[in-house]
Amino acid sequence: MSLLNQYANSVIDYSSQYGSFAWSASETLGKPDTTDYGDHITAWAPSAQDGTIETLTLGFATAVYATGVIIRESLGNGFVTKIEALSAADGSYSQVWTGRDTANPNEVSDFTISFSQTTFLVKGVRITIDTNHSNDWEEIDSVALIGDTTLTHHVPTPTGSHHG
Repeated sequence: MSLLNQYANSVIDYSSQYGSFAWSASETLGKPDTTDYGDHITAWAPSAQDGTIETLTLGFATAVYATGVIIRESLGNGFVTKIEALSAADGSYSQVWTGRDTANPNEVSDFTISFSQTTFLVKGVRITIDTNHSNDWEEIDSVALIGDTTLTHHVPTPTGSHHG
């Protein structure tokens, strides 16, 4: 068992980004570097402030059987609507969470989602956000994937039949 909590190290895809450098998707890579709540160039922001559904897909160095995601929100908190896991085996996406984003408003907040361990190795996550959530821009500073390199689900093994 090798539990990992790793930050994203590659941008796989994004629906939009406010800038090519500042507020770009690449600003979500690595450890958090936005320490104050507000509009900062060190976080990703979509190109539209309101009226769109946006996605951000990030990759991780080590594929894991995932059990959670931590999204560091730094402006307009509460905007995440769905998280999907990207399979390392076949590149398919599986929804691992949908619901209400409970990140603390008006402060840099780590929105932490836990879910049952995936039965497949995860190499990335796709985050869906709703820009209509607040009157502010929605910004993400970093994303971490939590998981294990070993499948810890205990799948029952057939015991066979006993003859007397």
